[in-house]
Amino acid sequence: MIIEFFSSNNIDDRKINEVIKTLKKGEVIVVPTDTVYSFACDLNNKKALEKMARLKDLKLKKLIFHLSATI
Repeated sequence: MIIEFFSSNNIDDRKINEVIKTLKKGEVIVVPTDTVYSFACDLNNKKALEKMARLKDLKLKKLIFHLSATI
């Protein structure tokens, strides 16, 4: 599934809610940044963490996460 998200001038709450639902289902999403694509998942969902490990071809205990939050 591809969700065209939003530009900085036009935030679409329906699309944000769709991304949240996807994350809550344990899915991994791909997020474009200025330079590369990043993977994101719900860190409280073991199924999501296992998917992330498989994508990275690593064991779950070897994953390193960068956490950031915006308030």
